[in-house]
Amino acid sequence: MKDSDEVSMRFWKALFNLADNMRDTAAAFVGNSEDWNLTIQQMRLIRVVYWKTKTSSPEGVMLKTIAETLNVTSAAVCGMVESMVQKGLLSRSRCESNRRSVNITLSEYSIGKIREYETSFSALAHEMSSSIGEADFQELTARIEKLSTDFAAKHPDNFHSKTMN
Repeated sequence: MKDSDEVSMRFWKALFNLADNMRDTAAAFVGNSEDWNLTIQQMRLIRVVYWKTKTSSPEGVMLKTIAETLNVTSAAVCGMVESMVQKGLLSRSRCESNRRSVNITLSEYSIGKIREYETSFSALAHEMSSSIGEADFQELTARIEKLSTDFAAKHPDNFHSKTMN
C-alpha cells in the first residue's frame, strides 16, 4: 500500500509540475498584457464559449448554458459577461430564433489570443515530442486522453467534464 501511495504522489507532483511549467513557458511566448489578465472563472467562461462555439453552437452560447456549465447563477454570468464585453474579450448578439435570448461569442481579440496560445502550446508539444521521441509522445498523449476521459466519466459534474462535451 505504501508503494502505491508513493507512486500516486509522484504522479500528481509530476503532473502539476508539468502543467505549471507549460503554463509559465506559454505565458512567456505570448506575453502577459493587462487586458488578458483574467481570473480563473473568467478563463473558464472563455473556455466554455470557445468550446461550445467550436462544437455545438457556432452562432453563440446562451447565458443559461454558460451558467449551467460553470455551475453558477445566470446573474453571476451576466455580470461577468458584461465586464468582459466592456474589456473587448466577448461579443454579444441577439439570437435569431428567439429575440429575447442573447448569444455570447469570443471577440476577435480573444480569438487572436487563443490562437497565440495554441501556437505556443504546439511549439511546446513539438519540443517535448523531439525530446522523448514521436512514438513515446503519441503513446503518452493517448494515455493522458484516456485518463481524462475516464476521469470525466467518473466525475460528470466536474467543470472539465462538462466542457469536454
